[in-house]
Formats: sequence, C-alpha cells, structure tokens
Amino acid sequence: MRQIVTDGSLKELNESLDVRFPFKITREDYANYYHHYFRAHWHPEIEIHLLMEGESFFTIQNRDYYLKAGEGLFINQNILHLGRVTEKDLCRSIVIRMEPYFLDRDQKGIVYQKYVKPVIESRKLEQLRLSGDVPWQKQWMKDFLEIADLFDEKADGYELEIQGRVSKLWKEFYLQTKHLQHIPLPENKDTEKMKMALSFIEENYKKKITLAQIAHACGTCQSECCRIFQEILKTSPMEYVNTVRIQNSLNALKNKKKSITEIAYQSGFSSASYYAEVFRKKMGCTPGQYRKK
Repeated sequence: MRQIVTDGSLKELNESLDVRFPFKITREDYANYYHHYFRAHWHPEIEIHLLMEGESFFTIQNRDYYLKAGEGLFINQNILHLGRVTEKDLCRSIVIRMEPYFLDRDQKGIVYQKYVKPVIESRKLEQLRLSGDVPWQKQWMKDFLEIADLFDEKADGYELEIQGRVSKLWKEFYLQTKHLQHIPLPENKDTEKMKMALSFIEENYKKKITLAQIAHACGTCQSECCRIFQEILKTSPMEYVNTVRIQNSLNALKNKKKSITEIAYQSGFSSASYYAEVFRKKMGCTPGQYRKK
C-alpha cells in the first residue's frame, strides 16, 4: 500500500528526479494508495496526470477537479495538491514529472526566460484541466502517451527523442496558454494558512494536539480554521490529525517487536483502543490484522 511521505513543509519526500535527466514517467494505480487517497503535498517538479481508467478527484489550491478516463491535469511546480479515487477497484493513470530546467539547463538562457519562466510563475497556470474535447489538449495528451511508451522501452537514444518531443509539446502549451501568462493574482491566503496548519500537524502529531493549537499555528480562529480545512481538504482539522497519525503508524506496524499499544502512543493516540477504533474506520481492519497482511 502506497502513501505520500512529506516533510514539515509538506514537500514530498518519496522520490526526486535524476539531475542528469530530470524527467520521469510512472504508471500509477491510485486505488493502491492508503485509504484510496494521497495526502496534501507539493514538489518542485511540474506534474502531469493522464487518467487512463476509472475516476478521481483532485483538490488543488482550493479548487476541485473531477477527472474521468481520457482527461488529465497539469499541476505546476510548488503547488499544494491532494487526490482521492471514487472507485476503490480501478483508477489508473500515467504521471509525468519533470523539472522546469529539463527544457533548458541555463536558467538565464533565452529558452528558459522566454518560454519556461512565464508558465511556471503564472498564478493563472497553477493548474490546468486537460480535456479530450479541446483539440490541442487531446493531441497533447496523445503525444505524451507516446512519450510514455518511449520512456518504458528505453531504446538507444530515447533521452534525445523524449527531450525533443517534450520541447515541442512545451512550445504548444506555451502558445495555447499565452493569454494566461503574466496575469498577477493576489496571494491565496487560505492556502498559506493551510500550509502553516499542516506543517504544525506534521511536526507535532505524536503529541496531544487541540483545534485551538492548530488554529493558532495558522493565525486564525477555530471556526475559520475548520472552514479552511473543509474547503481545501474536505475534512476537519482533527480528522486530518488522525489521518496523519494512522499513516505514520503503518511503517511501525511492520516492526513486530513493537506492541500495538506502544505504536498507538508513539503515533499520538491517547489509548490503544481509540487507535484501533480509528484504524478500523480508516483502513477497514484492525492494526493486528493489517500487521499480518
């Protein structure tokens, strides 16, 4: 079972790209993620999701996106996002990740400054839904699927082929979204408050945490804190705390030398019985049953 691992700032720690060729394609089944959900996170890479089968929901910067097979999402670098699947048995996608400098190593060069920087710094392009009903987007996704095959096959010279094709696709993206570039938008204060709250939770989940403490950490009142969590994460602050605690207990359960009671307390739960209750609710089994899998 997979899960997103983050640091205190919610930066994803699962993997980083090879600096020699900062481009990677993976084939994902979102149903394999913990609780069919991947937690809020961000990363310095640009990410493109192409949904092949099933349905999924993404929440990106306070906006919800429902995706079905044949659709996709462009997610810009450093953008907080999370997702969940609507069908437990099937939700497969192709995920493209690349560093912006993949297109031009010289970040002071004309290619980076003229064609990359305006896109990655655009507040209007924090995310873009890709639809098969829009001709250029349909072709764009189709071309990336071909690139995915090249990446899997890794024939001699595939890096050159991919770099050339991605540059061509980036040109198309740049031209088609030019009207969205250089449009300043006000800072999303809710997102910034959310990041502060989540960072506090990540750093303190092993301790007793109250709603008042979470609200204080993000500089707001308790009711406003609850509103922000509900709008962005579709859950309450304390429910999210329990989610983080359960997620972080999963690796500990692999160590059979530790008792479940010990793991419960180390994960921030007030008792083993409450840990078992929350675990069953979120995982569909008891900690002991999960340990035996």
